[in-house]
Amino acid sequence: MLAFDDLAVPRAQSATARRLFGEYLRFITRRLLGLRRVGHELDAAIEFVEGQLGEQPGLVLSVLRRPNVSALVRWIEPGADPAWQRELAALLWLELALCGELPPREVALECPAVLCALGAHQAYATPGKLVIGPAGVRSTCTAIDAYHPIAEGLVLATRDNNPLSTHEAHPDKQGSRVNLGDEPVEGWVAAFRAALGIVRRHFPEIADEMAIGVSQIVPVGTRIDRHESASYAEVVGTIYASLHPDPLVLAEALIHEHSHGKLNALWALTPLLTDAAGAFESPLRPDPRPLGGVLLAAHALVPMAELHRRLRAAQDPRALTASALRRGDALATQARSATRTLLDHARPSAPAQALLEELQRWCESC
Repeated sequence: MLAFDDLAVPRAQSATARRLFGEYLRFITRRLLGLRRVGHELDAAIEFVEGQLGEQPGLVLSVLRRPNVSALVRWIEPGADPAWQRELAALLWLELALCGELPPREVALECPAVLCALGAHQAYATPGKLVIGPAGVRSTCTAIDAYHPIAEGLVLATRDNNPLSTHEAHPDKQGSRVNLGDEPVEGWVAAFRAALGIVRRHFPEIADEMAIGVSQIVPVGTRIDRHESASYAEVVGTIYASLHPDPLVLAEALIHEHSHGKLNALWALTPLLTDAAGAFESPLRPDPRPLGGVLLAAHALVPMAELHRRLRAAQDPRALTASALRRGDALATQARSATRTLLDHARPSAPAQALLEELQRWCESC
């Protein structure tokens, strides 16, 4: 049973995230193998993947965990646009080839306008041809430097193939399109390295989880009136974030969206809540939300507030300014409010009950 008692605030040396993301990866694998009924566009690629699973399972899983691949596995349904099938097929062949797994015969690939190859840290722009065979990869496409290292296993992605990136559920936002604003790539990378440094120093348990569960950060602009971040349930491993001059704000955003990623992965594996009728106040949204949205908020707010608590305890000056003190207090208050709403109204499954008990313990002790 996937019930964890440290899903929001992990203990030191916790195996929770590794187990959770491992189960999610098995879910992605099963879903991919089930896509053979979609049509012929994917059949050969999936058959090759299945064969390699028997010989090099770790290598294949390392490809499937990349969000440029797993997002399409989640997106494609029977009857899907053949263009999406062709893109996923091309990505599977290419990403496996980049890992040294080459097909026994040449495969000529039809590619989208831009093929996002996270494994190569490049995107490939067409028109052009991509041919993969026993001798390797041949391409007449234009390579684009699309991925910029922030830390080991984490990049800033200036190309994105998420089919949902133009969709937006929040009433005050308009999607999550790639947008560097007026800041060069180097500035974005430096800003997120500084933010990640705060998390590593003061919340190393979360930093360890992010090394497993987050692969790329997509820039979505440099707004001066507010900071924005987002994630998508179907695209576990990608964080969308705008730039902000305060690295503590960006550290909060990393924790916030990583927390959503964990809960989204768990939600794909097992039911969590039977929502009560109606909608409820959420501290992170201006509009009333179903209880599932309140759960997402509470699960993100608790570790964000915990970050501020640890920074204060360490006498870190970034958390001791008047604005930071107000912010930390507000996060704790919002976490308690969202948790109380859930305790009063939610009908949780066993995994969600374990999470609610964890949230309650944190709220009562801090």
